[in-house]
Amino acid sequence: MGRTSRPEGPQRSERSEAVSTTLEEGDWHAAWLLARASADGGQLDLAEEQCQQAITRAHFRPEPYYLLATLRLAQGDDAGSFEAHRKALYVDPRFVPALLAQAAIHRRVGAQAKAHQALLRAQRLLEGRPADEWVLADDGLTVGRLRDALREALRAEEMGA
Repeated sequence: MGRTSRPEGPQRSERSEAVSTTLEEGDWHAAWLLARASADGGQLDLAEEQCQQAITRAHFRPEPYYLLATLRLAQGDDAGSFEAHRKALYVDPRFVPALLAQAAIHRRVGAQAKAHQALLRAQRLLEGRPADEWVLADDGLTVGRLRDALREALRAEEMGA
């Protein structure tokens, strides 16, 4: 699957400058929100630019890398997606969504053992965390619900193995 066509309007550099001038230095969250809105609107090229800005501003936050990985996955770039997830885990080794996404990529390419290891690591990272803690802000998924889903997924794997 390729990238979406670029909408008519300002060229890439003009859009980047416009976004840059609207953001305060270091305001990664605003750039991340803009990137999410662009991605939701199907403007994947613009979303990726804004995501890169969020990464530059965020320094040690995994969320912009995770969004970049999601964009790359939507574009059919498994390797690019996996690499962005790896970077999200580098800045925050406890960032469970990146592990789950890596497990899905491993599973899709037939690396079942690596997928299983990623799921087990995610399960270990969720242990001891409050059940009502959000996994990702704004998505409504809690640690407790994810823990339950992981437990069921791993149980189903064991029964199918």
